[in-house]
Amino acid sequence: MIIKAKKFSALLAMVLVGASVSVAQADDTKLGQQMDDASRALKSLRTVKTEEEKVQAVRNAQAAILAGISEVPVMFKSAGTSGQELDLALADYRKLMAESYAALCELEIAVIKADDAAIKAAMDKIKALKKDGHTKYEED
Repeated sequence: MIIKAKKFSALLAMVLVGASVSVAQADDTKLGQQMDDASRALKSLRTVKTEEEKVQAVRNAQAAILAGISEVPVMFKSAGTSGQELDLALADYRKLMAESYAALCELEIAVIKADDAAIKAAMDKIKALKKDGHTKYEED
């Protein structure tokens, strides 16, 4: 099954419309840049032509998430979080990042298989995780 470019683009546009890169805008940290890189990689799925380019775009998003997993969100530093509270917050942050990476792996598999239903399911999961992460780990 070959993913039709218009259908694939429409699905990605639906998922990414209105999604801001607030983490990157909120701070000029390595984490902000990595989240911006992940967002750009996913948005590029709307314009790339070949299956190989689509897979590479997903892998670029995966690489950005992996790079960001070891970072400390700026809000933890600015709030003066420390001790057990910091340990719990960092563990929860890394868990969410790992879930995001796993969802991107699901997307990669779906793109390789050209499985439209699985692509939609993976993108829905990525969108929900992004929203959850921005709710938890963005400063107002």
